[in-house]
Amino acid sequence: EGRKGARRKTEIVQGLVTEFSLDILLKIIKLARSTYYYHLKQLDQSDKDYDIKAEIQSIYTEHKGNYGYRRMTLELRNRGFVVNHKKVQRL
Repeated sequence: EGRKGARRKTEIVQGLVTEFSLDILLKIIKLARSTYYYHLKQLDQSDKDYDIKAEIQSIYTEHKGNYGYRRMTLELRNRGFVVNHKKVQRL
């Protein structure tokens, strides 16, 4: 099932925790307490790359999709973002 399944289970438990005991819910859904809290923390965290993603999107539309990761990285640096080419590729 993996990570995606655990994240989904965490969302389900979070929705039901007001009505039922957390221990019972975790036992039924077969999710470790530590895993539940780990994914809860991940869900709370906002996307740290949001600004860079928005800027990449604007550069992409500005240049009609003709920029690859190399030119994109240089353009981001010109606009004041300190970013590695690997991160640009990933995003």
